[in-house]
Amino acid sequence: MKMPDTIFVVLVAVLVGTGTMAFIFLFHGIYVWVKPVLKRYSFGVSIYRRGKPNPLQWLIDIAEKQKDNPTTHLIVRDRIYFEFKRDALCPYLWVRIFYSNLGLHDLLISKPRGFVYYGGAQLPNKIEFDEGQSNVSANGGNGEFDFKIYIPKELVETVSRETDSETGEVRRLELHHISAKVYIKGDNTRFVKWTPGGDRVIFRPNR
Repeated sequence: MKMPDTIFVVLVAVLVGTGTMAFIFLFHGIYVWVKPVLKRYSFGVSIYRRGKPNPLQWLIDIAEKQKDNPTTHLIVRDRIYFEFKRDALCPYLWVRIFYSNLGLHDLLISKPRGFVYYGGAQLPNKIEFDEGQSNVSANGGNGEFDFKIYIPKELVETVSRETDSETGEVRRLELHHISAKVYIKGDNTRFVKWTPGGDRVIFRPNR
């Protein structure tokens, strides 16, 4: 018995439609499974058209300038002292400097070295550490310097008057001869010296 042409066409259409739907579901399942892998290993695609200015060029320019001098975005947040050991054999102030890296590059920063001045006079003991660097991340990474400033006997009474005042601050310490080496992380071929304190910085007590 011969199948009418209309029924044959309908059956073919149904089979084609069913096959198409099955292929779509199969393809979608494979895509969902493969998508995370493709995203992980895919090549980056430019977000701007060739031949036109890069809208992010200003950010690239800033990053390049900071490579030349990464200290431009190193910010001192606070300077405090924890203790004044006036009765020690070698009296000293135990101080700490807090800072932040607001730049676009991760930095490596050495410990500071140099002489401290008090009231314009150089103190005899040099601030010096073993070689070592701190990793300070970009965009708000924090770091700190922690060291002791030894006070000559003849200056102990003068410093004592400052620390025993109403504010308890030390106001005449000068750190403009103390500096640390700052490197862009991943590039140890060049560094910039950074002074975390200037003339007559104020150290407040830790309370």
